[in-house]
Amino acid sequence: MTKSISRTLPGLKRLGRLAFTGLLLVLAYLIITRLSAIDWAAVWLAMQDYQAQQLLQAAGFVAIGYGTCASYDLISRHILKLPLPATHVAAKSFVGYSFSLNLGAMVGGMGVRYRLYRRSGVATAQILRLMMLGALTNWSGYGLLAGALLWQLPAELMIALGLPAQLPALAGSLLIAASAAYLIFCWRRSGSELQLRGVRIPVPSGPQALLQIGLSLISWTCIISTLQVLMPAGISWPQTGQAVATGALAGAASHVPGGIGVLEYVFVEMLDGQAAAAQVLEASSDATIRDRLCLGGECADDPSPQFVADGFTASLEINDFRSRIDFVDTSTDSFPNTNWAIQLNEPDLSIASGGTEYFAIHDMSAGTVPFLVRGAAPTNALYVAESGAVGLQTSMPQANLHIFDDAV
Repeated sequence: MTKSISRTLPGLKRLGRLAFTGLLLVLAYLIITRLSAIDWAAVWLAMQDYQAQQLLQAAGFVAIGYGTCASYDLISRHILKLPLPATHVAAKSFVGYSFSLNLGAMVGGMGVRYRLYRRSGVATAQILRLMMLGALTNWSGYGLLAGALLWQLPAELMIALGLPAQLPALAGSLLIAASAAYLIFCWRRSGSELQLRGVRIPVPSGPQALLQIGLSLISWTCIISTLQVLMPAGISWPQTGQAVATGALAGAASHVPGGIGVLEYVFVEMLDGQAAAAQVLEASSDATIRDRLCLGGECADDPSPQFVADGFTASLEINDFRSRIDFVDTSTDSFPNTNWAIQLNEPDLSIASGGTEYFAIHDMSAGTVPFLVRGAAPTNALYVAESGAVGLQTSMPQANLHIFDDAV
């Protein structure tokens, strides 16, 4: 019996080395595949658009977030009473979570952490307990933060995605309840054992559970804040947080190795949905647009100029089958409050076909058109000189009103 076991152990060790080598090859393949799919020229151009202050802020959030993740295993070390120096545990945790955050827990973090702790003589059972406690730490604060963020999802977005409007509130309530239940359970059952997926782990004390939740909140907040700093204007922190919270859950539930691509897909779908559902751009202060602006139902996502005059494109373009600008005065009756409109051409909806080409100023309150210029009107059909003299079909009026008629 002893000889049989002695012959089996070397075989198991070789099998373990082969499995670890296979894991490294899989990791290398995933890294190379992910890097090769990136348009580095576009990345460089995008990086140039960021200010140095933005990049420094993002780097600061990354540093805090990674430091917080590295402390997850320190809590587990204290709960499990592992006889390893805190600095060694923090270093192993930092490396492991670096892989987890970039390649996913199953593919990257768990295998790397298992190898690191085994080399330090930690038993397999203890490593599994440590990983399970680390997972509890990570998700304990996620429930509170994600639950609060999901509560703020607009019903219009759910409808646009074909989902029930009440889903965010329900999911948010369940997540918050799960975090609260974990805290209450730890406070009441501290010192007992909890079995998760066949692994028995000691239940943290109430203060330890509070520390787990606090560190988790810091970690998830840093992840959201890092992305928020790099987001284009118009996307709020809660919107970024909602995308991160949903993407993290989708990545954990998916069968995609490491959840690669899942977060990106969720980001595109949710943030595009936010833009489609929001119909109104609200600003708490004055806004500046430093590039062209296209308004109207016919504008493309990345519109190219429809009209170029003298080599210059318009700063503002209205692109629609009904082009009109309304000026609505909300003053009270004791003040001037006439409503005006600038109308271009007869709208498609008013007649079956054809129609008049014109540029007109409408008095919307009186229902009159005090000024109208027909399409194809000649140059200088109406000209007002610096002196105030008016020329009809002439740019050099010689009197207060100068009518030029070459037929005379």
